[in-house]
Amino acid sequence: MPDYKIKLKVIIMFSFGLIFSITSLSSYFAHRYLNIPIIIASFLFMIYGTTEVLYYKYWKTLGFSIVTIIIFIVSLLA
Repeated sequence: MPDYKIKLKVIIMFSFGLIFSITSLSSYFAHRYLNIPIIIASFLFMIYGTTEVLYYKYWKTLGFSIVTIIIFIVSLLA
């Protein structure tokens, strides 16, 4: 894989980590479950996981995608 694609993937992964960190810290400091921001963050993470599976077409990334879908469903039910 070319270096620019690896750098792009790292930037995207860092962005999702930042989104989750900000959402989690906001919920922690507010002392309550912030339903809408957590659902949005989970949805974006699910889109990223599914896109990664479709792009790489590698069987090991399928498990990652399934986990992101489960996280989204749990955030909807919470």
